[in-house]
Amino acid sequence: MSTADRTSDILPILADSHHGFDQALRGYDRAQVDQYLSGLEDEVRVSAADRDRAAARTAELAAQLASTQAQVESLRRQLRAATETVTPENVDERVRQAIETAHAEAARVRQEAETRAEAVRKNNIKKPI
Repeated sequence: MSTADRTSDILPILADSHHGFDQALRGYDRAQVDQYLSGLEDEVRVSAADRDRAAARTAELAAQLASTQAQVESLRRQLRAATETVTPENVDERVRQAIETAHAEAARVRQEAETRAEAVRKNNIKKPI
């Protein structure tokens, strides 16, 4: 593998657009090298800005995801609570007392109704037709 091949593997930017510098009296043409380096610096700045924007967007999306997951979990808890059967054991004291009072009142009304129904039945049986 040649040095040029290894360089293009490590720094693909160099392999894509640049094929070397022209030789000048003492080394390479300084203006050409400066221009090339300036272009590379611009590309690095643009890439860094793109990376920073992508990182910021990723952080925003991660925060939105965390918020959405928290909302979903809250809704799941609310759904479980809303679909749970109401019993004296899973409500607060005041509601439990109201439920117990309602049950006692219902039992009392039912007993009175049964007593009246029995009295009506007895009265109807004793009367000749």
